[in-house]
Amino acid sequence: MGVSRNDYRRHAAAVDEVLYRRYAQGHTAVERKELINRVNKLLGDEAKPIIAVSDACRDRTVKRVNTNLYQSTGAYALEKLVKNSVAKLIQPFAESNNIFNLKTLFNPLLISDFENRAGIKLNKGQVEAVNTVISHRISCVLGGAGVGKTTTLSAIFDQIGPQWVVYQMALTNRAAQKMSESTGLQATT
Repeated sequence: MGVSRNDYRRHAAAVDEVLYRRYAQGHTAVERKELINRVNKLLGDEAKPIIAVSDACRDRTVKRVNTNLYQSTGAYALEKLVKNSVAKLIQPFAESNNIFNLKTLFNPLLISDFENRAGIKLNKGQVEAVNTVISHRISCVLGGAGVGKTTTLSAIFDQIGPQWVVYQMALTNRAAQKMSESTGLQATT
């Protein structure tokens, strides 16, 4: 095809391929170490996977979300669109006064009870997420793979009980299925 083994386009395509394979498995982002290992397997030992990832970022095939997390530009654009759409939808709520004070619903003792029943200890970020969600009418729980989003959702539902209407949404079918299994409530993509 006329594309050399060291061509930046070949590198960018390999990184993109790895990210889309992981996306098909339900992961919207991939950590740097995993990405480099998978690119190395795809391109072979003669390739320099770190250079390939750098080439893909330069080519804008890949979005570096932070120092350790990468997304395909498609997944990044989709998540950004969802984030902006939700922000637009909740703007009227953010500008209005609440009819009642939701902050009074957060109960740290319920967190301890949940942790004891579940046999886990929520980290500071998870507790903050629980407090944020039950303190606002509309919330999003975001985070990379394996950070504890599903556990956080379980703690949230333990706090609020059945009196709230809850809509669970995820970007992938796998994530929606995991949310449904964990919380016992319907989740959609």
